[in-house]
Amino acid sequence: MRSGAVGWESVTEPDRQIARWVEETPFVDTHEHLIEESQRLSGAIHPRTLPCNDWAYLFRSYAAEDLVVAGLPASDLRRFLGPDIASQEKYRLIAPYWERIRHTGYAQALRHTFRGVYGEEDLTAESLPRIAEKYRETVQPGFYARILDLANIKGCHVNSLQRIFMETEQPDLLDHDISILQLCRCSAADFAWLEAETGRRPTTLDEWLEVIDFYFATYGAKAVAVKSQIAYSRALDFEPVTKAHAARLFPHHADRVGALHALGPEDLKALQDYLFRYCVGKAGEYGLPVKLHTGVLAGYGVMQLARTRSMPQTSAVCCRSFPKLDSS
Repeated sequence: MRSGAVGWESVTEPDRQIARWVEETPFVDTHEHLIEESQRLSGAIHPRTLPCNDWAYLFRSYAAEDLVVAGLPASDLRRFLGPDIASQEKYRLIAPYWERIRHTGYAQALRHTFRGVYGEEDLTAESLPRIAEKYRETVQPGFYARILDLANIKGCHVNSLQRIFMETEQPDLLDHDISILQLCRCSAADFAWLEAETGRRPTTLDEWLEVIDFYFATYGAKAVAVKSQIAYSRALDFEPVTKAHAARLFPHHADRVGALHALGPEDLKALQDYLFRYCVGKAGEYGLPVKLHTGVLAGYGVMQLARTRSMPQTSAVCCRSFPKLDSS
């Protein structure tokens, strides 16, 4: 709790000391989806990576979803995160819902930003114009390094949502993961993603494995880790599957990528199991740790409670399957 936070006066001295130690401790941020600083500086609107270039962008991950859960209509959220309405109108859209979420974890992170970066205690009708102006003033060359230094972050791991591996313009500041989600999930979107990046559309398992090998051979020495977010769509119970069995499943799936989950759930799981374990094996070859999402905390209305409840057990079994690999 920073000294400007509500209730600081009632905190005991030992708690104050612990807070000071936390504030003074440098750390490495191992989970970010940052786009390149040059993209932020250009201000070029992109529906996925930079839907707006104003203070509303701070809500995009993940306080925006809290606003919807609190009652903000999804259509108003799209307007709020879009580039087409004025700053004050954006504030009027979310003001009633901000009052409902301002104590959630995501909103408190935003309030720390308002306080620590912009010098404002909270988002209000009065503070909004100053926050909007300070947002614009902050987005200047070198601001990624300045903000990370302000937060006492000495390094940052980025899981790009734009490419399987992003070659950063700031290698001294940002390290990147190889995202294996598209390499082992095998949805129609993943086939399209790989074709766009590599120009290849595999129709056999061996051809798909050649694509995986390409990514590790090209980027394995540049990556800091391997990352999988497949927990959003399935449990982490990756059982051993023979290559022969996976090879029989793959052509049927590849021929019908226009329909999601062309394979039945058991066959799709088996194919994913094989590909995940293959990717993890490649991570071991290149000495890369593996990061696994173990819950579903982005979005809304999608949490599979039974699967989430079993995630600690299934992820522990998964980690034990690779005793020589650094899993985190």
